[in-house]
Amino acid sequence: MAPFASLLASVLDRFKTGIGSWLVGTFLATLLVGMLLQQTFRYFRLYPEDPKYMKIWVVTAVALQLFTSALTMHTTYYYLVTYYLNPLVFTKPDVWTSANVPIFAALSTLVSESFFARRVYMRRQYRIVTVIAMSMVLASCGLFFAKTAQALSQPDLITSANTGHVWIPIAGSALLLAGDLQLTSVLVYFLHKSRTGVKRTDSMVDLLIAYSVSSGSLICILNVVGLILSVAFEHNIVYTASTLVVQAVYTNSFVVALNTRQFVRTRGELDHSDLGGGLVLGEKPSGTAINQVAFPSIVFAAEPSQSQTSEAEISDQTATHREGGVQNLKVAEGGWKYVGGGQMVTTV
Repeated sequence: MAPFASLLASVLDRFKTGIGSWLVGTFLATLLVGMLLQQTFRYFRLYPEDPKYMKIWVVTAVALQLFTSALTMHTTYYYLVTYYLNPLVFTKPDVWTSANVPIFAALSTLVSESFFARRVYMRRQYRIVTVIAMSMVLASCGLFFAKTAQALSQPDLITSANTGHVWIPIAGSALLLAGDLQLTSVLVYFLHKSRTGVKRTDSMVDLLIAYSVSSGSLICILNVVGLILSVAFEHNIVYTASTLVVQAVYTNSFVVALNTRQFVRTRGELDHSDLGGGLVLGEKPSGTAINQVAFPSIVFAAEPSQSQTSEAEISDQTATHREGGVQNLKVAEGGWKYVGGGQMVTTV
């Protein structure tokens, strides 16, 4: 009886730290889900002319993230409300929602990572690196699928906490980290080589590099934290405080990358003094429009939409009216109003 009591006490101690980490990860991931929903709404408003496959891609990624969050919330409720202070929970198998989180989290990450891989794959010289990186991501998904199978095969929590292959989450996190590092490094390298010496173009390149490094660094840091926690705490789920968050960051990065296309193109039109001004703070732009700078498809991974094409036409109209003696250029809620030469042109 004494050995069993000692084993139960050890399992209870690990359970408290594990479910606490799960709760923290669920809280943070839920905050990111709120941001994701806002970004998704913004995407469908800004880019209604995007290809249908891109919209399906976004909806799939968001749906997987929402379902994963629902699974983590149910797990938290199950252990911290339904079976709160009830030792019988240790005689039951792991709740099905908790066991299936690795599958849907891995699928959500795969969908988001595929978008960034596609951007790199569009450049022929980087296709080998893309294939290698995505092979690592797919292998990581396979390991997390195995983690679900392992959890479902255990008869109770006590057995699950003391048996099983502890290397599965470690290897999965390591492969995901390696694949993501390769894709981010290639993208930053390509952007750096795309510098032309033209101020407007280089300004846009600098912004893209800053975004790639910042989002990639956050993902890498969270992956490293999850890897360290999975190594340091064997037979425990402390690492979920990081993995649940990084999975939501992947989906947010995907949708944000789509939403920043218009901003990046606009950023190529403005001076450096405008970076900290209206566009960043969501105010009306203070700079005057200049002809847009074209940029390779690796950045946007899609052809310019109709709305973006019309923006380029507006810039051309601006230049034409300047040559015709336009004296005043005003900004109204409906768009740019060009006043001069006895005519007023409004673009919405």
